[in-house]
Amino acid sequence: MTFFTGINTPIPGSRNPVGYITGLTAAWASNTTLTLAVGACSDSTNDIDMTVATAITINAAVNGAAGLDTGSLAASTFYYVYVIADSSGYTHALPSAVISAAAPTATTGPLMPYGYNTWRMVDIKVTDGSSHFLLTYTNGQYSYREFIYDAPLTTGSSSLTTSYVALPLTACVAPIGTPDVNFVATFTPNAAGHIAYLQPTGGTGNEAELSGVVATVAQVADLECTAFVVSGVPSISIKGTAATDTLVLLVKSFTYCV
Repeated sequence: MTFFTGINTPIPGSRNPVGYITGLTAAWASNTTLTLAVGACSDSTNDIDMTVATAITINAAVNGAAGLDTGSLAASTFYYVYVIADSSGYTHALPSAVISAAAPTATTGPLMPYGYNTWRMVDIKVTDGSSHFLLTYTNGQYSYREFIYDAPLTTGSSSLTTSYVALPLTACVAPIGTPDVNFVATFTPNAAGHIAYLQPTGGTGNEAELSGVVATVAQVADLECTAFVVSGVPSISIKGTAATDTLVLLVKSFTYCV
């Protein structure tokens, strides 16, 4: 088998490591455009290497390469940023990029534009209620990455119960992998010494805790808890010492792998 670089010339006797990726983070450019940074990666099946030597502007107002794979930009939706390539080099000599609401699986990715046949998911972005990209940042240059909100998103106010109840994170966390989620937590205990607890939905232990110091006075802290993706929905579970305690969680960031 012949392997190719990002400009589809044979690599004589060598390849990048399996699963290799560096760079290729997408930055907010406008309400409907992203800028994909230079970098290199192997494709999703580790058959070829793809090198992006010049930053790519991805315009979600158009369909196809350097745009949205299909349809129009939807409101309050996670979008996955893919590098795409023509493994033969016959139709397209250089890799491009596309965004898609379709999350990657072992065998499926975005709707591919004509002439492209291979891909790798490299980043995640999200839209607001007006179908505009929210300002977010990507931390990490290799396969383990962190999605960071410029302004943390609220999961809403929750009156706690004494048993764990699932809290879906549908609007705040992408349903991919097993993300570690960072929260700003505001806990208002009904009595001093009451505690709010967090765990992955379906877990068995208390992964994070926040203790109230003064009755009816809010305590604020940063907490981290793993979310399990249950039936396609990332979810944690929460409980408190008493049903009169309340907890407000804002999502600051979550991790994922590409």
